[in-house]
Amino acid sequence: MQNNTDVIQPIAAIRTSHEIIAKLGFLVFLFFAFFGTSIPFQEEISEIDDITTSNIVNQLLYSILFLTSLYSLTPVRLQLFQLIKREKWLSLFLLWCLLSILWSEFPFVSFKRLFQTITAVLVSVSVLLHTKSFPELLRFFKWILLPYVILSMASIIFIPGAIDLKFMTWRGLSATKNTFAQVCLICIIIWFNVFRQEDFFRQKITAFGLTLLSIILLIGSQSGTSLITFSALTGVSLVILFFNGLFGSFTLSRFLVAIVLISGAAIVTSTIVFAPDVLTRLPYLIGKDITFSGRVDLWIDILEEVKKHPILGCGYAGFWVVDNIDLLILFEKYVWLPNQAHSGYVDILNETGIIGLALLAMMLIVYYKNLFRLREPHFWKWFVLAAILINLQETTFFRTNNLTGNIFIFAYLALYVRLLKENNPSF
Repeated sequence: MQNNTDVIQPIAAIRTSHEIIAKLGFLVFLFFAFFGTSIPFQEEISEIDDITTSNIVNQLLYSILFLTSLYSLTPVRLQLFQLIKREKWLSLFLLWCLLSILWSEFPFVSFKRLFQTITAVLVSVSVLLHTKSFPELLRFFKWILLPYVILSMASIIFIPGAIDLKFMTWRGLSATKNTFAQVCLICIIIWFNVFRQEDFFRQKITAFGLTLLSIILLIGSQSGTSLITFSALTGVSLVILFFNGLFGSFTLSRFLVAIVLISGAAIVTSTIVFAPDVLTRLPYLIGKDITFSGRVDLWIDILEEVKKHPILGCGYAGFWVVDNIDLLILFEKYVWLPNQAHSGYVDILNETGIIGLALLAMMLIVYYKNLFRLREPHFWKWFVLAAILINLQETTFFRTNNLTGNIFIFAYLALYVRLLKENNPSF
C-alpha cells in the first residue's frame, strides 16, 4: 500500500542447507496457510457430531515444520536469543499460554494448538533470519498468491461448491466466506505493493490485474468485516500518501498520520460515550442488523463464561472443544454451531484471562511504539493493522488454521528482526 525500502542484510554470503530448509519450510507453511489442509468445496458443518478437534494433516505438517525450523535455526541461535530478548511481549504471552495448560479442562488440545502456534513463530523467525532482502520475502508470497487468485476465480465460475447458493456469497477454496475474504484481503495488499514496486511494464500490468481480481473476489464474498477492514486500510494509506506528498518527509508525515489516527480514535470513543445511539445505525450501513448477525449475543454469552475465570482464563484454546459441556449448552442456543466468539479479543480474554489480554495489549502498544522508531517505511505493518481490525468481529489471533493469524505472527516478528538488523549490521 506504500513504497517499502525494507532491506534485510544477509547473515552469511554462502547459501547453506539451513537457509534452504528455512525457505522451503516457509514456502510449504505459506502454501497450506493459503490453501488450507482440508478438502475444499465441502458442505458447512450442521451437526455437532461432524465437529472434530483433530486434523491429521495439520498434526503431520506442524510436526515436520517444527523439526525443520529447529534445524535451520541452529546456526543463528544467538540471533534468535537476541530477538527474544529484544521483543519480550510475544514470548511472555506464549509462556503464559503454556502455563494456562495447567488449568485447562482439555490440556492435550491446548498443548496441540499452542504447539502449532509456536511452530508458526519458529518458521517465521527462521525465514526472516535467513532471508537477504525484502523482494526475496515478497517472492515467496507471489509464488503462492498467483495460482491462488486464479484458481479461486476459476472455482467460482465452474464449481457450484465455491458459492453458498443460500446467500449467494463466494467462498472460493475456503470453508467459509469470512475466511475467503480475509485471504482476498491479504492478496490485495501484496499485489498492490507489487504493482507499486514493479518496474517492468508487463509485470506491473499483471500485478494490477491480480489486484483488481482480488478486489472482485473480496466484494463477492460479501464479508462485512473484511470489507470494512479493506476500506479502513485504504483510508489510512491515502492519508499517508497525502502527507508524504505534501511534506516530502517520512518523519513529519508519520507524525501527522499518528495525530490523525489518534484523533479518529478519540472521535470514536467520544461517540460511544456521548452519543451511543449513533452506533445503533452503523450496522445497517454495511448490511448488518444491530446484533452484527448474532455476534453481539454471542459476545455477551462468552463474557458470561469469562466471569467464571476472569484472571487466568479457561486455558489456551480450551473452550471451543466439542467435549466441553459449556460449549454444548451454547450450541443449544446457537444452532449454526460457531467455533469462535467472532472477536479475537473476547476469545483471548476467555482463554487466557485478563493477564493474557493485557499481554496482547502490550504486544500491540510496544509494536507501534517501535514502528515509529524506524527511519524508513515498513511494509509488513499493514498485516498487523489488518489483524487488529479483523479481530473486532472475527477470531484470528493465534489461530494457526487461519491465514490472518499466521500472517500476523510473521508480520509482527518482521519488525523486530529489522530493528535488530538496523542497530547491529552484523546481526
